[in-house]
Amino acid sequence: MIDIEENVYNTIKICDQEWMAENLRVTKYNDGSAIPLVPGNSEWSALFTPGYCYYNNTTNTDRIKKWGALYNWYVVDPANPQKIAPAGWHVPTDAEWDTLLNYLISKYDNPNLFCEASISGFSALPGGCRNNYGAFYNKNYHGYLWSNTKSSMSFAFLRFLDSLFGCLSRYSDYKSCGFSVRLIKD
Repeated sequence: MIDIEENVYNTIKICDQEWMAENLRVTKYNDGSAIPLVPGNSEWSALFTPGYCYYNNTTNTDRIKKWGALYNWYVVDPANPQKIAPAGWHVPTDAEWDTLLNYLISKYDNPNLFCEASISGFSALPGGCRNNYGAFYNKNYHGYLWSNTKSSMSFAFLRFLDSLFGCLSRYSDYKSCGFSVRLIKD
């Protein structure tokens, strides 16, 4: 898959779905307009509109390529007229994440779903997050991947990847948090 900035991403077909095998790192919507970069903690915590950052505000291109960007949910909100995904791709729904999870559960005897997600080619990364107050945490331990499905006025569903306990589970958190994004093919 290639985004608007010509970043090239590996993909993997799992069951009947084709997923990105890397975290998204694009800084523009598919119409070419910029997604606001929000490095400051106070600016991040006050944000109720789209924004992105990199973990610990790194500028290291190798780290950005490996870990991708962290986006708040307003970037991936289906009601947002600007789309982060290129044509033919979209941010997965909560139900599409369930399909992947259920496939991994049925295919592997090993209950370590984080490990199985990595072995299957999904290449799950514990890229950490940025909380709704602007603090970065849990890199190398946990990964957080948005769905485009809200759970309430202030919360949306995501998938939580725990490298310590091997779980890949459903979770809901503030829309203002910064999490990774994987796209799925239409």
